[in-house]
Amino acid sequence: MTPRRLAYVAALATAALLIVAALGAIRGARASDVVLAIAAAFVPYAGLVWWRLHDDAMRATHVAIGIALVAGLALVCAPPLLSDDVYRYLWDARVLRNGIDPYAYPPTDPALIGLRDALHARINHPDLPTIYPPLAQIVFVIADAIAHAPWSMKLVALIAHLATTLVVARLAPERAPLHALNPLALEEAALGGHVDAFAGLFLVLAVLAMARSAWSRAALAIASATAIKLVGLVLVPLLALAPRARGAIAISISIIVGVSVLAPVSLAGHARDDTSGLGHYARRWRGNEGGFVVLAEGSRLALEGLGRVSGAPPGWIRLPFLAPVIARVRGTPLDPRATMLAPKKEVQRPTSFETRHLGDLLARGLALLLVLAVAIAHVRKGSAPLRAARDVVLALLLVAPQVHPWYLAWLLPLEVASGRATGLVWSASMLVAYAPIDVWLVSGTWQESPIARVLEYTFVIVVLCSEHRSDFARTPV
Repeated sequence: MTPRRLAYVAALATAALLIVAALGAIRGARASDVVLAIAAAFVPYAGLVWWRLHDDAMRATHVAIGIALVAGLALVCAPPLLSDDVYRYLWDARVLRNGIDPYAYPPTDPALIGLRDALHARINHPDLPTIYPPLAQIVFVIADAIAHAPWSMKLVALIAHLATTLVVARLAPERAPLHALNPLALEEAALGGHVDAFAGLFLVLAVLAMARSAWSRAALAIASATAIKLVGLVLVPLLALAPRARGAIAISISIIVGVSVLAPVSLAGHARDDTSGLGHYARRWRGNEGGFVVLAEGSRLALEGLGRVSGAPPGWIRLPFLAPVIARVRGTPLDPRATMLAPKKEVQRPTSFETRHLGDLLARGLALLLVLAVAIAHVRKGSAPLRAARDVVLALLLVAPQVHPWYLAWLLPLEVASGRATGLVWSASMLVAYAPIDVWLVSGTWQESPIARVLEYTFVIVVLCSEHRSDFARTPV
């Protein structure tokens, strides 16, 4: 059998296994069995990576999109078994379409009791206002206008995934089919209905614009990605790759637009809480993290050492010099104690902090500095926009405190277009993050397996190190 035919067999087998996963979800199979079917789809997908579709590049892309569309529609028809985010999306749309600010009220607020329906009980974190930026809210409203049902948002996300493939084809036409048929990307869009598919779309549009020196369009795409998920902000430093005058204009546009969309998300909803839904997410959410574990543990140990010097009890640190600052920001969104304490709980010493909480906050700041350092390094080297953007987004995911499987929708378009392998391997190993799914569906508790996480990140680090060694070997002396 020729490589061309083998590639087509691999593409069809990948889609077939995703359809099997969809049928399993429709027929009530265990969530873990659905995940296993998706994992099995990576076996023929690996063959597709090896053989590629040896047709005309655009023809191969269109064929791959057609195959992905069939598999995607099967997943759209299945229940969103692996995530409940789509129910929050539909709730936000319902609230917004009734002329109510979704940032001001959590779903459990009595003021919204008249909007509750059969989907309300399935909303995650119903005690918090929404965390999703304004453009994401518009996407939710569009999906809800089609139908107030999970399949509508899943269909819209599938369209975004396929549109992203077309943009990838503008950057690397011969590799675009690998994005269309990536099992994780296709599943998280068509089965999970995650809005992250739109974030990935705008990120790759930004890179395409930067590659063509269309800096204003790049700034608009980055701002749009930010208005979907805040991940867009990490590409702002890369606009410095532009010539001085136009680059300054583009950076200004991006920052102005970014701030204008961040303001309502960051500052809304304080009438009933000391911080917004986004504030809770940014300050305390953790899960499936990789490098962040090292940052958090290192920060905690350093703070405990300082705490012993200051005479604080074990596990605490005293920072009396911060008293004037803490007094000024107390009860505001900038209060460092927001989300650290239970409702209405007070402490005797406002300048005393538990090292585990403060260390976690410090680690989040260090993670952002590391990502910024990667961006600055690429700007100083004058790297190509695609390579720079890919490395920055990858760095963000490697040190982020929360890494859901659908977050890879930000990376995979850039990974495929750049011809790299780390993200593709991660998209396969990431499925172990769903190990607790059956228990979660029964008990509502999510208990991660440390062994599964070690396996997931071991594969990623090994491939990443191999890529860097290969880059070093190709660098002229």
